[in-house]
Amino acid sequence: MGFGDWDGRGGKDLWLVNDDEGDLRLTVRWAFGDFAAETTARTSVPTPGADAWISSGDYDADGALDLYVIDAGNLTVWSIDPRSGDTSQVVSVPVPLPSVDHYFLGDADLDQRPDLWAIVDGTIDIATAADRYVTVSMHHEPLSLPPRVVAAAASDYDGDGRADLVTFDGTAKQVWLANTRLPDGLPLEVWFEDPEAECTSEAPTPNFGDLQFSSSGWIAKGSYEWRARNDLPVGCDPEDDTCIPPIVTARSLAEFFAWIDGLDAVGTTNEMMGPRAIARKGYVTPCSPQDSACWDRKLLRTEVSYYYGRFLADRREAVPRPHRWVAPKAPIQSVSQAAH
Repeated sequence: MGFGDWDGRGGKDLWLVNDDEGDLRLTVRWAFGDFAAETTARTSVPTPGADAWISSGDYDADGALDLYVIDAGNLTVWSIDPRSGDTSQVVSVPVPLPSVDHYFLGDADLDQRPDLWAIVDGTIDIATAADRYVTVSMHHEPLSLPPRVVAAAASDYDGDGRADLVTFDGTAKQVWLANTRLPDGLPLEVWFEDPEAECTSEAPTPNFGDLQFSSSGWIAKGSYEWRARNDLPVGCDPEDDTCIPPIVTARSLAEFFAWIDGLDAVGTTNEMMGPRAIARKGYVTPCSPQDSACWDRKLLRTEVSYYYGRFLADRREAVPRPHRWVAPKAPIQSVSQAAH
């Protein structure tokens, strides 16, 4: 399981792989709509062994994610279309870094391509994509590398465009910057400590239940405008600085959709005109048009993301077209709170 931008939209999509009769089945939860859309397809990648290392990166810098597999002494890189499962192998070489503690990907030579990093006995060895990962071309020996590394990553920590080394030993995170040593002569480890941190018994306890519900000035504005246009009662104008956006309900979300789509009211002047307008258009709704009480229910953040994602995909015929939509599951606590 991991994250990667499979569709080139800039969001980190959630991807999972499992066995499908000897081949990998790729499942992608798309980042748009808060992972509400899911695509699954069988690939031509042979299912690797239980000890294999799997990751993802854009090997050829074409904007599409590729699948990396290290198994049985070989490194293979596969180009996969997550919509259809179409697969092609772009790299297959003996792994240049056998018997290592950790593999991870990061751009070490600034060519915008993922290089293969490994921790080997306190040394960072790197095989570059430019060399098709044939040989180890870079060696680094960070000062005081933890003897036990639980997790490691190559990420641009300081924003200079270079992949920095980040390690976690189970207790502390350490960062080594991939640039020249600073003139103060300090080690390359970067860490922070708050000298004034303290715990008090009077510290407020946040109400996490409230945080699960969604409030949105944009949704409130759309609902306000649509209700005003159709002579329905309105509250405060969300564009007024003194107006606090209310919690999104199923009804206000429907009115927001009707406002975006420029839909006319359906039926006489009553509170069900918005829900009926989007139902007639064929959009997926959180409630039945006949269940008037349901439309006053507060919506969780995950529900708003789910219905908004579906609305945009249906309205714009957005691709990729998912095989199915994954509906949010409201925690029992949230359901009881929503009832109040």
